[in-house]
Amino acid sequence: MTTKETLIEKIKEWQSIEGLKPVNDKGLIASFIDFMWPKDEKEFTDMWIEFNGDGSYFGKQLTMTEDARYVRPDPLLNFEISYSTEQISIYDGNHNGFWTPEYIKLKRGDDSFLQLREAIYKRIGDFTGLKLDFNITH
Repeated sequence: MTTKETLIEKIKEWQSIEGLKPVNDKGLIASFIDFMWPKDEKEFTDMWIEFNGDGSYFGKQLTMTEDARYVRPDPLLNFEISYSTEQISIYDGNHNGFWTPEYIKLKRGDDSFLQLREAIYKRIGDFTGLKLDFNITH
């Protein structure tokens, strides 16, 4: 299974849970990181990034959707990401302005925070053409 297919399956599993959704499922976090920056370049999925400015809850916010040029993008690959140097939250981007639970909510010091931040920043760097320095200590 590709990193894209794995992430889609994890999201489907998450969405199928009745009631309160789990936040920070380790498998979902790992799948999201692998999807954002796969080890095999052939599995890289182009994403369209829209910067939304100040986040609704904290930090800055962006929307990331699959950049499927001649076909309809997969609605499960639509993410709203709020981020700061202290926290990253990832939501389903298909919420139409209504509250939605987070898939992932990590704070500095949590397992996978730095890996997730680096994967997102690499993706932003790829999209913008900027080379980003990942020796970030703050």
